[in-house]
Amino acid sequence: MVRGFQCTFEPPKGAQKVSPRGASQTRALTEGALFAALTVLIYVLNFYTRLLTIVLPVPAAVMVVRHDLRTGATATLASALGVTVLLGPVEGLIVLASVGFIGLTLGSCIARRLSWVRTIGITAVAAAAMIIVDFLAGAAVVGMSPSRALAEMERIMVESWEQSLALYSRLGMSEAGLKPIRDMLEWLPKMVRMLLPAVVIGGAVTLASFSYAATRMVLVRTRREVDPIPPFMTWKLPWYWAWGFIIGLLAAQAGAYFSSEVLTAIGLNFTSLFQIIFSVQGLAVLWFVLDRYGIPKGAKFVIVAMIVMSSALLTILPLVGLLDGWFDFRKRLAAR
Repeated sequence: MVRGFQCTFEPPKGAQKVSPRGASQTRALTEGALFAALTVLIYVLNFYTRLLTIVLPVPAAVMVVRHDLRTGATATLASALGVTVLLGPVEGLIVLASVGFIGLTLGSCIARRLSWVRTIGITAVAAAAMIIVDFLAGAAVVGMSPSRALAEMERIMVESWEQSLALYSRLGMSEAGLKPIRDMLEWLPKMVRMLLPAVVIGGAVTLASFSYAATRMVLVRTRREVDPIPPFMTWKLPWYWAWGFIIGLLAAQAGAYFSSEVLTAIGLNFTSLFQIIFSVQGLAVLWFVLDRYGIPKGAKFVIVAMIVMSSALLTILPLVGLLDGWFDFRKRLAAR
């Protein structure tokens, strides 16, 4: 036995040692290139299908969380250049807007460990900005002013409703049944303009929520802690949120009394937004009831879909959600 024998390995002459920082930068560049290519692929598929909008911001958000904002911005710029080569400069600008505004904002909020409510709220602001930029870019491409592009959207919408009206007439629907549709067609262009803010805000919140859920799903698989969204059946708003709905009703009534289109528009947007909000809370109450009775998840989705498609039952949901702030139906049902 030989005592004191020690074997060491020396790298060959000319070889450079890789520092931990250099390895981290190399990994960031590699992942950035991979995520940029993935973003280009998702956008090209979404360009033809329009089904992948909610996952477009995910790669950029993941890059910001795993590395930093600079790496995410670099990957976003690379993906925009790739889309520009494939589909043109306008689509590249849209990628910068959709991926940059939403993905980088979402990733920064998650990296700072903000709550899921604040993260979705801040990301929704970025999503609203993206929607506006997307609309303005689309109008610029076809050589229209924003007001003219909005009028063209209204015209297309009215034409589609008129085609539906003609179809109902050919199918034998009575004139009494067609009259509400005709009345709605007269109000449709004006309603579109009035409710445009509510549509933008609702779309932005929806996009931000699904993007957050998709990003969290990816990050959890990479063993990153992300604030989870509570189960749907536990969603509950405080009672004072009802004031938003009340303010909307009062503003609409004041607009009708004083013949003010501004007050009417504010009232309609407030009531529309809070009607959607309380409808979601009403669905949460319904989901809790179905869960208490042991209804399978597939059957729950079928029941909810039937209620959403039923105009009579759909009007009950916001009322249930509104009253739940005071009566707390789920607490009462749980106690029983």
